[in-house]
Amino acid sequence: MVPYHFTVDEVGVPLPPSNSPTPGPDIPDDELASTIAALEDEGAVRNLVHAYGYYVDRRMWTDVVELCTADVQVDLAPGGSFRGADGIREAMLTMGPEGLETGQLNDRPLFDTLVRILPGGLATTRSIELGMLGDATRHEAAWEVRILTTRCRKHNGVWRLDEVRLERVMHADYFRGWADADLRTPSAPTADDPLSASARAATDTAVATGAAAPATSTAATDPAAPATTPPAVLRTQLDRALAYDGVENVSSAYGYYIDDFQWTEMAALFAENGNKQSPFAGYYFGRDRITAAATSFWGSPPETRPGISYHWRTQPVISISADGRSASFRVRLFQPRTHKLPSRAGDFYAAGFHSGMYPNDQAVLEDGQWRLWSLTIDEPYFVSLDWRGGWASVPAATGTAPKPSRLMEIYPPDVPMTALGRRARHFRGGTGDVREWPEILPMWFHYRNPVSGRTPEHFWPDGVPTRIAPHTSMTAHGYQLPPDGPAAATAPE
Repeated sequence: MVPYHFTVDEVGVPLPPSNSPTPGPDIPDDELASTIAALEDEGAVRNLVHAYGYYVDRRMWTDVVELCTADVQVDLAPGGSFRGADGIREAMLTMGPEGLETGQLNDRPLFDTLVRILPGGLATTRSIELGMLGDATRHEAAWEVRILTTRCRKHNGVWRLDEVRLERVMHADYFRGWADADLRTPSAPTADDPLSASARAATDTAVATGAAAPATSTAATDPAAPATTPPAVLRTQLDRALAYDGVENVSSAYGYYIDDFQWTEMAALFAENGNKQSPFAGYYFGRDRITAAATSFWGSPPETRPGISYHWRTQPVISISADGRSASFRVRLFQPRTHKLPSRAGDFYAAGFHSGMYPNDQAVLEDGQWRLWSLTIDEPYFVSLDWRGGWASVPAATGTAPKPSRLMEIYPPDVPMTALGRRARHFRGGTGDVREWPEILPMWFHYRNPVSGRTPEHFWPDGVPTRIAPHTSMTAHGYQLPPDGPAAATAPE
């Protein structure tokens, strides 16, 4: 097991107390306000781009259109240029018609999203898009890598996509493999790209001089904002900005701990009254029950294992409460698995990879540390037969219901998935007929469209067990439920 550079008590503290005996520099109020506003904008822009990515996964083209400005510019390389609402819809349709049918995969997870905040209510981003594409009913599959760069614009307090560029750098038939891939040399970053020479120079200069990096102040983007922000308001805004990092840190730590079967540390990431879903079984309340459920199913942490199942929690969309003390968020489960010996298809450690979603996770600031409040896993969205066959070789479901989780007998949950009604419909362990890949499971959202406010078909803004057990809601313990829609009222462009 690779040693950790953090402890349970450190990971949820994004800005530790300073041990310096001397105070820091006296920062002018306007510069401080501008820097804090830029931090908040960075989280909002990252959310916007990541939300776009989830809509692309499910070919929710109407929602993609509504994320954009009226005269959005879209460039596909290769593929041409498009403009406006009709143009971006046409560009998206090159990936297929709206919605997914049985066997269709358009998963395009985003990695390493960089955000640069510019003056005047502008921002630019850059992400790596890993495409897993194809149709299992036709035994077709392909890998694709594209560079996604965007230019975003803030209008009436809401960030929108103003320019979108998707440049393909690799495409490979899954079964022929990398050796026959179509490789393209990416173009040089444009001036606004976060990786451009001008962007790097501006950052280097800011670091060298101790000045703030190019940022968008509240006053510059919101004419109604006061010239001087009261210290208490600045403190709350800073708490909200820090919350993004605190939540992402504790979310990632959860994935690392369960990779290594560290059940005590995993449970310690939860708030005292937190709750966690165990796959295909249900919800357990409190750290002791969370720990006991894991050890009952998996046993004590082993010294060695024949394989590993990774839990990469990527592409966060994090909604922060007004007071900066609670958050609702979603992350993607990207789950490669491997084994030291040749494995059999269907084994837990069978060499391959799987996909799921943590769509209704929550976190709170408890005793100065960010901790998980509620955790939900919806899985699997797709599975691989093994590395050789991938997702396009999985046969159609036989109609035989999978066996219930052993936890239902050896350590029953406080709220079983069967009690969740529509929220658990079609998921293994839940209600209704079970849908298994290559069938398409529903995708749930904790937020409405972040620009238009459109409510998705599958919408659940609070923790999943709250309707069965109201005392599990953050609001029952003095926390606010974060906003589930646009940050401010929208207005015509």
